[in-house]
Amino acid sequence: PATAVVAAVRNVPADWDVSPLALLGMAATFVLLTAMGSAFGMLSLNAPVAIVICLTNTMLWNVVGRLGETGRLLAEWFDLGGATAPLASGAMTGGDAVRLATSALLWIALPAALGTLRVTRAEIH
Repeated sequence: PATAVVAAVRNVPADWDVSPLALLGMAATFVLLTAMGSAFGMLSLNAPVAIVICLTNTMLWNVVGRLGETGRLLAEWFDLGGATAPLASGAMTGGDAVRLATSALLWIALPAALGTLRVTRAEIH
């Protein structure tokens, strides 16, 4: 209903043209970002800290990316939000996949591994 109302007000056709690949990419992006939150939750054992890290991560990488060529290059490889943009749009290339894998290793796999160690050690003692 909202789409029809906005389309009528703007005098444009109410068209939802989303490619299946982009829809799948958006779903995968949501899964990756949720995994990042879970990984930082395990690492910090504190949900508010994990939420703050997830919300500020992309903002901080946007600042780094504006600091010059080196900052832009670092943000391109290490900002999970930016690395998932080609995935969410359904236009991922091989280079984009490598950048996404690098970013996912840094922001999902590493915190999850360290968090798993922390949780298992805390549970054992």
